[in-house]
Amino acid sequence: MKSPARCLIPFAAMLGVLTCSPSLAGEAEYQLVIIEPWNTSYSLAVSRVDGLNNLNRVTGCASTQPLGGPCSFIWTLDTGKVEIDLAGPINDSGVIVATNIIRWPDGTFQELDGAISGAADINDSNVVAGSNGSVFTCPQPPPFVNREATVWTADTGTIRLEQDLGVPSADQAWAINNLNVVVGVRSSTGHCGDQKAFYYDLDNEQYIDLHAILTGSPSGITHAVDINDAGSVVGDGPTTMGGSAFLWNQSDGVTILPDLPGTLFGYSIPSSINNHGSVVGQAIVDDWRAWIWTADTGIRDLNDITTGIPDNFAIVEAKKINDNGWIIGRGQYGTWSPERAVVLIPIAPPMRADLNGDCTVDLADLNLVLANFGTDSTEADTNDDGTVDLADLNAVLADFGQSCP
Repeated sequence: MKSPARCLIPFAAMLGVLTCSPSLAGEAEYQLVIIEPWNTSYSLAVSRVDGLNNLNRVTGCASTQPLGGPCSFIWTLDTGKVEIDLAGPINDSGVIVATNIIRWPDGTFQELDGAISGAADINDSNVVAGSNGSVFTCPQPPPFVNREATVWTADTGTIRLEQDLGVPSADQAWAINNLNVVVGVRSSTGHCGDQKAFYYDLDNEQYIDLHAILTGSPSGITHAVDINDAGSVVGDGPTTMGGSAFLWNQSDGVTILPDLPGTLFGYSIPSSINNHGSVVGQAIVDDWRAWIWTADTGIRDLNDITTGIPDNFAIVEAKKINDNGWIIGRGQYGTWSPERAVVLIPIAPPMRADLNGDCTVDLADLNLVLANFGTDSTEADTNDDGTVDLADLNAVLADFGQSCP
């Protein structure tokens, strides 16, 4: 059989050109796109990503030079990097939130009362989760002793999870799903060593002490960092259970995710889970490495399954994965180089019924099967069983009309 076609996104994808060609990536499942700074001649210029929605829109910041110039951008495969006036988490309606500002799709702004520089996530109902202080996980002294987890809506304004809803020592809300369930960390001191994972359902007023479930004791450190619409939570910290990354939901309880081989104990850190249950994060092996975990494939280094990675470049962190499987994160040329924003775009699986490799299953492929029916022709054998038969005909008919996205 002729090699099946695979749709590839070229390394120059920021030009918005999507091509389809015979498989060039081997076992690669993702194509890397690097979002460069506005001014690449400035040696210390960096770029980072802040948000990703299910329309594959990416927000972030790219520096130009030490003084002045644009920073925030919105990026799509079609347009590349386009200057915008705010970057941060973005929902599927195109609403962006950052620090204490929400940007509506018409370009207008609204200040989030009471959520001082603490917006961390926004759901598709425009409910913002965060805190009334810094969003840093581990603040340096002086610690944010009075920081409190908050949620905000246009109707209610800011709601404080501890004072208004009774969530004990709620310090930072990290994520909110589309069912208005919030996850984050509790802390009575503001210190890193006092952080404990929690879950709170805003609609049903249900509080769950995830830290107690994970550790069975009041001691230790745990973080809950993301939750999907099925209520599955990811986080890290229960090293006493033999790992540092966990997955939890109310029906299945706790699953400790495996580490990449060679990971330093306690340094496998998840960051995001999508609605299909895929989890991404980072781990320290020799250096930081970005990873993906699914129930079917286990945990894998994204550098091993991504094509288009330049020499001396590594994907060191996966920050978010959307429901289309797109991943945003951080990469570097060498250990100490300025960071680069990266997008990992899934490579479409091979179309077995595209017999002539033109990226479309059409009459040409059907005619190949009919012309070789009953023979051992490899040209028309979709399943490589040595015979062109009804199985091959049905494969073409089932995929008829499909083409590369």
